[in-house]
Amino acid sequence: MFFAETIKAIPLLAVAFALSACCSTHAPTDPALRKLQPAALSYSFEGYNIDSIDITWDADHLVSTCVRTDTYPFGLTYSQTSSRKIHPTATQWAAFWNEMDAIEVWRWLPDYTPRSPAIDGGEWKLTLSHNGQRIDSGGLNGFPSDDNPRKISDLSARDFKRYKRLRDALEKLTGTKL
Repeated sequence: MFFAETIKAIPLLAVAFALSACCSTHAPTDPALRKLQPAALSYSFEGYNIDSIDITWDADHLVSTCVRTDTYPFGLTYSQTSSRKIHPTATQWAAFWNEMDAIEVWRWLPDYTPRSPAIDGGEWKLTLSHNGQRIDSGGLNGFPSDDNPRKISDLSARDFKRYKRLRDALEKLTGTKL
């Protein structure tokens, strides 16, 4: 009798398992957290003889990828890549968006490359989309000016606190040293 009932239950278990597998989602169940998460977030930095970093939003988590490159004599290089998933809390997201508003990131220009950029510096790119606002920005050795985010400041001016605050906010959000 037990064996016959077990055989009858197997198809039901299979259907339940199939439904849970095909219908599961990685979306957070906390509506407050979902509201704080971005529609898009992408940040990258790479430069001459500097580790490169890439932070990307992927449905329900951030992915931080760092490529460490060491250059040796005679043009020899060695690269090591590390990636990790990050699940920021609602508190971390709220602090991040508050800082983005404070540095006026939504007013940033699309390109902060000075007319005569240094060749061996760093290039950065940023895409953010949240609450109906979107910014696509970047630069090659140029950054939003501290006085006005609609002006370009280069490395020689030492006028890049807004950009530094962006990097600091990303570090706090991800726990990744930039």
